[in-house]
Amino acid sequence: MAIQDLANNPIASGSTSLMLGYVEPPAAEELLPLDMYRFILGPIRREDSKETLFLKRYMEGPQQVWQDIQFKIFSIKDLWDITTIPDEFLVYLKDIVGWTTDLEYITDQLSYDQLRKLISNSTAIWKNRGPEDTLIGLLRLVTGARNRVWNWFDFRWVLDETELGETHEGRDPWIIDLPGEPEQDEMRSNLRIVDNLSAPLDRTLVIDLVKLFRPVGEKIEVSYIWLLDQFTGLQDTSQWDVTGSLEVEDGHAVMPAGAAATAVVSVPAGLAWYDYAAYTRFKIEDVGDSFRLLWLYTDADNYYMVDVGVDTGIVSLWRFATSGNALLAAFDFSTIGEALYEGEWYGLRVEALRDGATNQLRVYFDGTLRIDTTDSVLSVGTVAMEKPGAAGKITIDEVEVMPIPMTTELVDVNS
Repeated sequence: MAIQDLANNPIASGSTSLMLGYVEPPAAEELLPLDMYRFILGPIRREDSKETLFLKRYMEGPQQVWQDIQFKIFSIKDLWDITTIPDEFLVYLKDIVGWTTDLEYITDQLSYDQLRKLISNSTAIWKNRGPEDTLIGLLRLVTGARNRVWNWFDFRWVLDETELGETHEGRDPWIIDLPGEPEQDEMRSNLRIVDNLSAPLDRTLVIDLVKLFRPVGEKIEVSYIWLLDQFTGLQDTSQWDVTGSLEVEDGHAVMPAGAAATAVVSVPAGLAWYDYAAYTRFKIEDVGDSFRLLWLYTDADNYYMVDVGVDTGIVSLWRFATSGNALLAAFDFSTIGEALYEGEWYGLRVEALRDGATNQLRVYFDGTLRIDTTDSVLSVGTVAMEKPGAAGKITIDEVEVMPIPMTTELVDVNS
């Protein structure tokens, strides 16, 4: 029977002390059961075998190099906390969650911060691999770029190929259509991802992730755009400089009644936008106010503006500039026996294309060209939304800006 002290603690062999407390005997050398970690030791061994370590051994001594490697091996069992693991060990931890050697073509492109985010979310990512929501979330997680997917069902719905009499509620077919007639159109999706050139997107990484996580047998056209806001983040107005009130919730932005409001896209200084299309889907909740989309906007005195008056049924195009303001064109829906209604979704698309010193300005309403004119005063600028008065409330579903022509890459079925 083991000898115990007065607190019923076993006394170390050779000790006959009756004093309270227990003095732990010297610990035996730590042993690491290597079999359970063998799958992760491979990368460390491979690193040790690299020719680049020859000079390090020569300069620092072979014993120091071996001690470093030994330290890494014995540290593996303590590396389960993604928040505290040192950056240098992430390359080993990623193997545990499925990012093994055959996927280094992806993980080698990542910074430590990107890799840490990827590892911490890998269980959910691999479990839900295939659905487009997983791909959208993964690209946002790794690249930070906002993106969306139009899938084959969206193409059927928006491009007027449904047969059940659904209303499109302000959707513009041009927004998702792509040039040409692709084969197997029913198996095609379009990924839109923001690359606004202020912080260039790693397009190679995007394509590699799309190939790995897309649904089997589906081709995806990747399109690079300049702005996307679907207002999915609670009170996220980070892409806008707001004067007045812009409330974001439930996938919509709201300019509430009670005051005028203006929201201008926060484009980095020195970044010039030209030759592009801007699209928004909106509704005016109460008659008495209008919705305005501003583009080629350089400051509060220089921009083009489309004013949609629900109470008047008139869509008008204006130019505001220090050199002079002018009404360029207008379209009255009453001339075609139609009207605009409060509480209805509408799609508004504007285009500005340069032709020498002249801008070709086009305004589309629910996908139909309503204004087509030219002007030569303004040529570059960003995009803004505006509610000019206090009456009514405006709800915006999304805003998208894309260059013309748009750069795309096809990830084909067998690529």
